[in-house]
Amino acid sequence: MIPYQVTTHLVEVVHASLEEHSVLSAPAATLWETDESVKSCPVCAVKFGFTTRRHHCRVCGKIFCDADCNIMIPVALPDQEPTLKRSCLPCLLQFNLNISKNPMLSYFISKKNNKIFIHRWIPDSHPKGVLIISHSLTEHGGCYKDFAKFMVQSGFAVYAIDHWGHGKSKTMDSDYFTSYHDLVDDLLLFINIKKAHHPDLPMFLLGHGFGASLILKVVLDTPAPLKLAGIILNAPFINEKMPKLTGGATPIAAVLFPFMEMEQVNFASLSHDKSYANHYSNDPMVQPKIYARVGAEVMYLVERIKESSTTLNVPLLLTCGTGDQFTRTENFETWFVVSISDDKTLLKFSNSYHDLLHEQNKEMVFDEILTWIKPRLEGTQKANEMKDIALPPPTEENSDADSTTEPKIEIINIQDSAPQSLEFDKPRKSKDMTGTSPKSVTPPTAPKKVNPPAAPKPEQAIELKTVGVDTIKSDEEESD
Repeated sequence: MIPYQVTTHLVEVVHASLEEHSVLSAPAATLWETDESVKSCPVCAVKFGFTTRRHHCRVCGKIFCDADCNIMIPVALPDQEPTLKRSCLPCLLQFNLNISKNPMLSYFISKKNNKIFIHRWIPDSHPKGVLIISHSLTEHGGCYKDFAKFMVQSGFAVYAIDHWGHGKSKTMDSDYFTSYHDLVDDLLLFINIKKAHHPDLPMFLLGHGFGASLILKVVLDTPAPLKLAGIILNAPFINEKMPKLTGGATPIAAVLFPFMEMEQVNFASLSHDKSYANHYSNDPMVQPKIYARVGAEVMYLVERIKESSTTLNVPLLLTCGTGDQFTRTENFETWFVVSISDDKTLLKFSNSYHDLLHEQNKEMVFDEILTWIKPRLEGTQKANEMKDIALPPPTEENSDADSTTEPKIEIINIQDSAPQSLEFDKPRKSKDMTGTSPKSVTPPTAPKKVNPPAAPKPEQAIELKTVGVDTIKSDEEESD
């Protein structure tokens, strides 16, 4: 049953938009579809029978099943106050679209009747594109305000949701959810809401860590193409054992002891920026604990992605830090090579940990992402390249550092026969991420040269660039 607080908000939305949006009014009974005319659910295609019942949507009068398509939203019956009634997925989408058009409301209603909080940054002028951010474990959408404001200055409308069990989208103090499928459904629903809200604008998705894996799952599992302009994945979990993240969670522990604490993330191991760890440690919306059920769900998601990740066929930007202690750079290279996408770019940033968007030199990462996005607004440019980008060595304090690294260019050639299946290296030893701050990573003075394989073909050459850059001091801003 939907919580009373959420019900109150929904009824207020119906009262505010009832006159403007007639879709929230229930149709006459004569408009309902007859049971004999519908043999299967139009949403999920399941056949009706003894175990699968028919239900009529109280908004549009159409028939749907009583399984995952059974959704409750407020419906205004004739001469009655709005009350929660059954509806179909298309009407839920329309209902949430009505909410999204109200600038005073910052949430949408999920298929599970959960209230999902939305962060949004909108430019003053008409936006040139839409960017949706999917955050990782233990954090929330508001953690990406610096990057969002950067993109707004370039003319993008930016949205970030608090995944269920995170930030303001939860009913308890701890970050907890029982199924990654719920988070995937929420993200897909929000993407469709914003595509309906901005039908003529190109849309990009950006995800970090666990949030990047959720984007992968959405794109890989959606039968109808989402028609995305591109996706940006920063250090996604695609084939990781992640013992330091999941704490060795097992299915048995997830069922018997779901709230057992398996691990606690040390934020100092995610970025060289000390202010980042301090901010996350003091943010009441950030919870560092990983519970048994959450850890198990992360592993389930990774397993599902691994089965079909190479079939991804959308414009792709993959980014990672060479000092990442949660994921392995060599896995990204293997996955990148076998991906069938004809527009893909891999950027490897030296002197960086897991969270590139919160590193000391994050502005340079911002610039690289925007440089990749701009030509894809019109869908006119494609690439197939890997780049090593040398960021300046991290400093002890959050201050400017001069870099005198000279640019060097190396060429990598890929042989004719790309591997047909993913073969990942054995798990490497991870550094301690649960105690005190980890040991600093000694940055290399220059990336190692890669020897090209024998008999390469010139037309398959992939350019590997090492770019020397200067440090840009970041200004810490308070959230709006």
